[in-house]
Amino acid sequence: MPESAFRAKVFLISPATAHGPRALSLRRADARSLLARRLRDEGAPLGEVFSFLSGLYFRGKLEYARAFAHAPRVEGGAVHVITMTDGLVSPDVPISSADLERYASCIDGTAAAVKRLEETAAAVARALGEEGDVILLGSVNTGKYTDLLAPIFGGRLLFPRDVLHIGQLARGALFLRHARERLELDYVPVADIQRRRGRASITSGQEPPARASSGTPLPDAPPSTAAATGELPQ
Repeated sequence: MPESAFRAKVFLISPATAHGPRALSLRRADARSLLARRLRDEGAPLGEVFSFLSGLYFRGKLEYARAFAHAPRVEGGAVHVITMTDGLVSPDVPISSADLERYASCIDGTAAAVKRLEETAAAVARALGEEGDVILLGSVNTGKYTDLLAPIFGGRLLFPRDVLHIGQLARGALFLRHARERLELDYVPVADIQRRRGRASITSGQEPPARASSGTPLPDAPPSTAAATGELPQ
């Protein structure tokens, strides 16, 4: 079994927008759907809410991450969602309709959102240590996530090679298939991905994919106001 199969592995998942039609259908005070009522009453898991908001793309990322994440020493688990105001949050944490409103308004401002993301990412990095990888399931076409996360995680920040040039729906379907077949994708270091006019590509002449596993079960700058409110592409 390759060494990478034994390495701790944390997944960071980009958020669903809190401004789309589905989000508005939950945020209305008179919304009567079961999920909207749960949000107003006892709350619902973040992962479930974002899966409803985004559909196949987020659901695929979440299922894939749950299939291959493994980091016993990281508090809060090995799967984290990049939220608009609260930094990295476990998909199992219950959120309320008030939380969804906070995500949409980013009432404390972009600087506070960036600081919280930096703080929570640094905490994950410390807990993970050097002997573990961090896989970003989100956009690398701009630096909205990578410019903040790369200095924190360094060469341990990886990205799935095969999803680099396909759309969100195709990514979601690919992630779902690989999760259900327990076939982990190959990863490349984010440092080996270059951006030109909003298109990302892998640096030429690189070595074979980094730290690919064999199927173990189991926000160009810090984010703008739009990033902090979840309006940027994922």
